[in-house]
Amino acid sequence: MNLNLEGKVAIVTGGSKGIGKGIAESLAEEGCNLSICARHQEELQKTGSQLENHGVDVLAVPADLTRKIIFRRWLTARWMHLERSIYW
Repeated sequence: MNLNLEGKVAIVTGGSKGIGKGIAESLAEEGCNLSICARHQEELQKTGSQLENHGVDVLAVPADLTRKIIFRRWLTARWMHLERSIYW
Protein backbone atom coordinates (compact mmCIF):
# COMPACT_ATOMS: atom_id res chain seq x y z
CA MET A 1 0.00 0.00 0.00
CA ASN A 2 1.33 3.45 -0.84
CA LEU A 3 0.18 6.12 1.60
CA ASN A 4 2.55 8.81 0.24
CA LEU A 5 4.40 9.03 3.57
CA GLU A 6 7.93 8.84 2.22
CA GLY A 7 10.07 11.48 3.90
CA LYS A 8 7.33 12.51 6.33
CA VAL A 9 7.91 12.35 10.11
CA ALA A 10 5.70 10.48 12.58
CA ILE A 11 5.89 10.13 16.34
CA VAL A 12 4.83 6.85 17.93
CA THR A 13 4.41 6.23 21.63
CA GLY A 14 4.89 2.75 23.06
CA GLY A 15 7.00 2.03 20.00
CA SER A 16 9.06 -0.86 21.34
CA LYS A 17 6.39 -3.58 21.36
CA GLY A 18 2.78 -4.44 20.68
CA ILE A 19 0.52 -2.13 18.72
CA GLY A 20 2.97 0.80 18.90
CA LYS A 21 5.73 -1.29 17.37
CA GLY A 22 3.36 -2.56 14.68
CA ILE A 23 2.36 0.99 13.78
CA ALA A 24 6.01 2.09 13.67
CA GLU A 25 6.89 -0.86 11.41
CA SER A 26 4.03 -0.04 9.01
CA LEU A 27 5.07 3.61 8.86
CA ALA A 28 8.74 2.68 8.27
CA GLU A 29 7.70 0.35 5.43
CA GLU A 30 5.99 3.37 3.87
CA GLY A 31 9.25 5.38 4.10
CA CYS A 32 8.17 7.53 7.02
CA ASN A 33 10.90 8.81 9.35
CA LEU A 34 10.12 8.11 12.99
CA SER A 35 10.48 9.23 16.54
CA ILE A 36 9.53 6.42 18.87
CA CYS A 37 9.45 6.30 22.63
CA ALA A 38 8.87 3.70 25.31
CA ARG A 39 9.85 3.17 28.92
CA HIS A 40 12.26 0.27 28.38
CA GLN A 41 15.46 1.47 26.72
CA GLU A 42 16.88 -1.92 25.69
CA GLU A 43 13.76 -3.00 23.78
CA LEU A 44 13.41 0.49 22.35
CA GLN A 45 16.95 0.57 20.94
CA LYS A 46 16.49 -2.90 19.44
CA THR A 47 13.27 -1.82 17.75
CA GLY A 48 14.89 1.42 16.55
CA SER A 49 17.66 -0.56 14.87
CA GLN A 50 15.14 -2.88 13.20
CA LEU A 51 13.17 0.08 11.88
CA GLU A 52 16.30 1.71 10.44
CA ASN A 53 16.68 -1.37 8.22
CA HIS A 54 13.80 0.10 6.19
CA GLY A 55 16.09 2.99 5.23
CA VAL A 56 14.35 5.58 7.39
CA ASP A 57 15.64 7.94 10.06
CA VAL A 58 14.66 6.78 13.56
CA LEU A 59 15.05 8.62 16.84
CA ALA A 60 14.37 6.23 19.73
CA VAL A 61 13.99 8.03 23.05
CA PRO A 62 13.33 6.25 26.35
CA ALA A 63 10.50 8.18 28.01
CA ASP A 64 7.67 7.76 30.48
CA LEU A 65 5.00 10.01 29.00
CA THR A 66 2.91 10.11 32.15
CA ARG A 67 5.05 13.16 32.98
CA LYS A 68 4.20 16.19 30.82
CA ILE A 69 7.75 17.60 30.90
CA ILE A 70 9.13 14.32 29.53
CA PHE A 71 6.67 14.50 26.64
CA ARG A 72 7.81 18.03 25.81
CA ARG A 73 11.47 17.00 25.94
CA TRP A 74 10.77 14.09 23.59
CA LEU A 75 9.12 16.38 21.05
CA THR A 76 11.97 18.87 21.37
CA ALA A 77 14.51 16.09 20.84
CA ARG A 78 12.68 15.02 17.67
CA TRP A 79 12.64 18.57 16.34
CA MET A 80 16.35 19.10 17.08
CA HIS A 81 17.18 15.77 15.43
CA LEU A 82 15.09 16.68 12.38
CA GLU A 83 16.52 20.17 12.14
CA ARG A 84 20.05 18.75 11.76
CA SER A 85 18.96 16.92 8.62
CA ILE A 86 17.45 19.97 6.91
CA TYR A 87 19.72 21.82 4.51
CA TRP A 88 18.87 25.45 3.75
